[in-house]
Amino acid sequence: MKIPPFLIAAALLFWGWQVDLLLPAITVALVVEIAPRVKMRWQLSGHNYSRLVDLSALLFLGLLVFAVFTAEGSGSFLRVFAWLPLVMLPVFLAQLYGSRETIPLSALFLVIRKRSKKSGIDPGGVDVAPFYFAFCLLSSGIGNDRNIMFFFGLFGLLGWALWMVRNRGFAPWLWLLLFGAAGVLGYAGQIGLHQLHTIVEEKVLEVMGYSGAGDEDPFQ
Repeated sequence: MKIPPFLIAAALLFWGWQVDLLLPAITVALVVEIAPRVKMRWQLSGHNYSRLVDLSALLFLGLLVFAVFTAEGSGSFLRVFAWLPLVMLPVFLAQLYGSRETIPLSALFLVIRKRSKKSGIDPGGVDVAPFYFAFCLLSSGIGNDRNIMFFFGLFGLLGWALWMVRNRGFAPWLWLLLFGAAGVLGYAGQIGLHQLHTIVEEKVLEVMGYSGAGDEDPFQ
């Protein structure tokens, strides 16, 4: 899937808005969008790519360790995943500004890395842009408060991405109609799931004898 111009920048801005990291999001979006206009490219070796992937892995591991010792609940622990676009940024920038258009598979997977060293064969690479786009959307969901603006933003970004890879054999109006219907059903479904979660939680509290008056909520 070829990511169209400005889509990842829009996803970054959406992520920053949702998780209250708008300034870093704007900065990263600018760095991402000027990459095609910069002629200079980093001459990175396979070892350099591996070190950048390892750096992102260590950053994520460090955030997890920090969350384990400081988190006061599951919500605080989940906030770690709100930082994924920044954690994965070194790898994505290596693709944007590196001499290769993809990230070597040997850098991403230790098993392939070891086999590649033994055989000396380049296993090829993978375009990480679609994955980075997905990370932005996933991380934006960590900070949302289930309002309709989040759904519209997510729906719009997904529509933008899917529009570029749609089947050209279908009329555009038919594609838009079907995608709109899917969006309506998806929004109704998530409302239903939220209501079901509320009902189940209330029933569990009743079974556990929580009256809601002066007792401590066991889910807090």
